Amino acid sequence: VVVVLAVAVALLFDSRALLYPLVLAGLALIAGEGPSVRRRAAVLARDAAWVWFGLALVLGGYAVLRWQTAPIELVVGDELGDVVTGYLRHGLAEVFGGPWLVNLPAHAYLVPTSWIVALNGALLLALAGATLQRGGASTRAAWGLLVVFVGASVGVLALEGRGDLVGSLGLVHRFAADLAPVVVLCFAGALHEVALPPVTGLRRVLVPARVEVAVAVLAVVVLTASCALSTARLAGNLFHTDDRAYVEAIRAGLRADPQVVLLDGGVPEGVVSPWYADRARVSSVVGYAPENPVFDLPSHAMRIVREDGSLAPVVLEGAVVAAPAADADCPYPVRSAGTEIPMAAQVPLGRWMVRLGYYTNVDGYAVVDIAGTSQRFAVRSGLNAVQLVVEGGFDRFRMTLEQSDATLCLTDAAAGVPRAGTP
Repeated sequence: VVVVLAVAVALLFDSRALLYPLVLAGLALIAGEGPSVRRRAAVLARDAAWVWFGLALVLGGYAVLRWQTAPIELVVGDELGDVVTGYLRHGLAEVFGGPWLVNLPAHAYLVPTSWIVALNGALLLALAGATLQRGGASTRAAWGLLVVFVGASVGVLALEGRGDLVGSLGLVHRFAADLAPVVVLCFAGALHEVALPPVTGLRRVLVPARVEVAVAVLAVVVLTASCALSTARLAGNLFHTDDRAYVEAIRAGLRADPQVVLLDGGVPEGVVSPWYADRARVSSVVGYAPENPVFDLPSHAMRIVREDGSLAPVVLEGAVVAAPAADADCPYPVRSAGTEIPMAAQVPLGRWMVRLGYYTNVDGYAVVDIAGTSQRFAVRSGLNAVQLVVEGGFDRFRMTLEQSDATLCLTDAAAGVPRAGTP
C-alpha cells in the first residue's frame, strides 16, 4: 500500500514517476531468489500480485486523467533523434565522470565532449561483458533493468518534449540526472554475484573477500576523484559569469540612457545556445529587466548590443540610399498629403535598418509606409535622424506628416545592415 501511494503521490508532481515501477520491479528481480530471471519473475508476480495490480491501476488512472486534462500529442517532431542522442550522451558522460581537462568549450555542460562519451561507453560495455560472463541471474536482471529503464526514459522524454530539440533541452538534463542513481543500483546488482579469484602479491594470498573490499574502496576513491575533478572543470561554465556580465552591461547602458531603444538581435553563443534559434535574442535575455527595455521601435536613439553587452550607436553597412532629388536644400518635402520617396536601387527581402534624416520647425508625428508596413514616430523640431527596423524588400516608400499646416524636409534616407558603430 505504501509503495502504491508513494508512486501515486509522485505522479502528481512529475511524469518521470512513471518509471518508478520499472525500478521497483528490477530491484525485486535483482534481490530475488532463483536460478534464472524468468523464475524470479514468476515468484515475484505470485507473491506480490496485489502490489503490481495496484501500480497498474495507478499508471492507468494517470494515463486517463492526463489524456483528459492535458493530452499529449503522439506526433513527435523531426528532431527526435537529436533528443535521444542528447539524452544518451548525458547518460554516458555521467557514468564514470569526465571531462578532466582544463580547456573546454563553453557548451561542454550542454553537449558532453565526444571523447568522454566514447570512453565512458567503452568502459560500460567492458564492465557489462565481464560481469555477464561471471555473474548469474542478478547480473542479468541488473543489466536488463538498465536497458529497460533507458528505453522507457526515452519514450517518456519523447512524449514530454514532443521530439522538439529546443523544447527538450531542459528535460534531457533532468532525465539524465534520474539515470545516475539507477546506474549505481544496476552496478551493485551486476557485481553482486561476481566472485573474484584469490590474488597473490608480496608473498601473501588475499582471499576473495579482501580482494572485493580493496576493489570497492579503490573504485569509490577513483570515481569520487573523477566526479570532483569533472565538477571543478565544468563549474566555471555553470556559474554563468559571462552571462551575468553580459546582462549587467546591457542594464547599465539602459540606466545610463533610459531613452534608448534596443535593436533586437542574436546573442553570443556563451549566453544562449544557438539551438534556441529565434529565441536566442536580446529581447529574450533582458526583455523583463527592471529597466523596461523596448526593442525595434522607431527611435532617434537606437542602440545595438555588442558582444560584451555594451550599447553602441547603429551604423549601416552596404546601405542603399534614396534617389537624388533636384532641390538640395529640401530634397523631399513631406506634408499631410504624403510624399513618395524612391530609392536609388531595389532593397532586397530581409531585415534592414532604415535611417531617415530630416529637419522641421514643429513637434508632432509622422507615418512611414515601407514594405507594406506602417510605422508612426514622434517628430522633433530641428535637424534630426530617426531609425526604423524594416522587414521585407522595397524600392520606394511613402512618408506622411500628421500636422496639416507644417512641412518636414527629408534630407536623406538609407537602408542597410545594422552594425555597431563607435560612441
